[in-house]
Amino acid sequence: MNPGPSSSKPLRVVQALQLAAAAAGALASYDFGMQISGIPLAVLLAANGAFFGVIMVGYVADLIWPQRATSSGSARRGSSG
Repeated sequence: MNPGPSSSKPLRVVQALQLAAAAAGALASYDFGMQISGIPLAVLLAANGAFFGVIMVGYVADLIWPQRATSSGSARRGSSG
């Protein structure tokens, strides 16, 4: 689904917020992983923190703009395939 020109700016804002949340989540989680274990857990937690940050920003964006098509799946709800 291709968003129209009127929804392009909010989509770019959401994408920028998702990128910022992913970076913040990755940095904080990596630091926490290094404190409690070592590099393997730090890398795993960094990926998890980035993923969680992106999901949370997408969820809040879906609450604010419920008709907006996002990559979080709201545009595919109710479809059979």
